Amino acid sequence: MIDFSKTKVILNTHRSSPTHGDEIKQYFINQKCAGLWFIAHEFAQLQTRRTFIETYANGKLLSKKYGPDFSFLPEYLVYVKDILTSIWLILTQIRRADVYVGISAYDTLPGIICKNIVRLKSIVFLTIDFVPKRFPQAILNKIYVMIDKFCINHATQTWNPSPRMAEGREKIWGYEPSLRQKQTEMPFGIWLNDNFKPGLKAKNPLMIFSGHLVAKQGVQLAIKSLSIILRTLPKTKLIIIGTGEYLLELQKIVKKLNLSSHVSFTGYIDSKSQSRLFAKAWIGLATFDPQLDTFSYYADPGKIKLYLGHGLPVLLTDVPYIAKIVHQAKAGRIVKYDEQDFATAAIELLSNSQRYRQYSENALKLATNYDWNRTLATRLASLI
Repeated sequence: MIDFSKTKVILNTHRSSPTHGDEIKQYFINQKCAGLWFIAHEFAQLQTRRTFIETYANGKLLSKKYGPDFSFLPEYLVYVKDILTSIWLILTQIRRADVYVGISAYDTLPGIICKNIVRLKSIVFLTIDFVPKRFPQAILNKIYVMIDKFCINHATQTWNPSPRMAEGREKIWGYEPSLRQKQTEMPFGIWLNDNFKPGLKAKNPLMIFSGHLVAKQGVQLAIKSLSIILRTLPKTKLIIIGTGEYLLELQKIVKKLNLSSHVSFTGYIDSKSQSRLFAKAWIGLATFDPQLDTFSYYADPGKIKLYLGHGLPVLLTDVPYIAKIVHQAKAGRIVKYDEQDFATAAIELLSNSQRYRQYSENALKLATNYDWNRTLATRLASLI
């Protein structure tokens, strides 16, 4: 158990809604740090481009202050503004801290610049994702790669949610293999102690998908495969949680296949409502289309851990790094991006109660590896 009672932490992130940075913030709040400053910059998905700072002491919120809206600026200048704003807040509002965590290269850079002035002991660069081509403009991509490499070289630790991120940096961005020793795997986590308790399953087989509804997520495979599954398990249903540009197309597929009584769309729902549905579901889905989704190859999709934490065996394509981990732990099955293969795997799990029960137990067991309390404590132990 790490004693944070005398530790002051700065957490800097970009966000459009609560995300991984907020999860890490909650960890530090729970640990009752002597001081915690949460700096958050609004992403382009929002109508405003403000920065706010939350100040905590011993786990209690003391203040929350917003800066002005800079949405009138071009996108690249907003990032410059965010970096400069972070530096200003660190130097004028915070002044002294021990640990700094940046949730991207842009968010880590201010900590490195201010390290000696505010006497930081440790700087963590958390690579939120790896996107080979982040910006349409070549010059902006080159600048981002330069900042990314600078942060790896000067941070105390670089945390990669997937080991493939280090691989991508070498193969695509040309980083030296020697930089791997400064990078460590730090998978995104889940809160097992909150609401991750198995509930009463739905009476009939229920599959569930949660995520942004775009073509590359591959939920259309599950819909099309459902017609095959229903021949063997006629009461099977599918719930699709989320919104996105592909929603209308998915609804058209459902209507065309006459599956409206078996497929339901919830739209966006809050985490508690989502958890209640997960507790009733039998199987979680992460069927990324390998032809369309190059992003998830390097990523660590959060929904897979959420499924596991609710005891849901996962049917997923072999796109993200975690796919093989799930398959080998018999906490789910890797399926081809093929309707018949998906249907066969689903039927094998849904129709065999003994096999399903074992896979569900394996899912819960695997989920313990991703408890935020466990993963963060392990990585932070050498920094405090």
